Amino acid sequence: GRTVAPVAPRKPAEREWQVRKHGAQGRRQWRKVHLAMDAATSDIRAVDFTPSRDGDSPVLPELLDQIPEDEDVSTVNRAGSAGGSNS
Repeated sequence: GRTVAPVAPRKPAEREWQVRKHGAQGRRQWRKVHLAMDAATSDIRAVDFTPSRDGDSPVLPELLDQIPEDEDVSTVNRAGSAGGSNS
């Protein structure tokens, strides 16, 4: 006897679909998100985005500027990233 197997139409790869829909794009650029959190409440107090090649230290003043002056910041702590890099 013959074996019959169902054949699904080929689903284009994600990148192929993106190029078809949006056109060819340049190299993907990764971004870092920097968060200032209240350790007691886990509330996010400030947010900033930078290119992945930029370090973390230069962002601190911009994060602190987002927090109202009448709110105390008693400690600044640097937590590691999900990717394991602390730069």
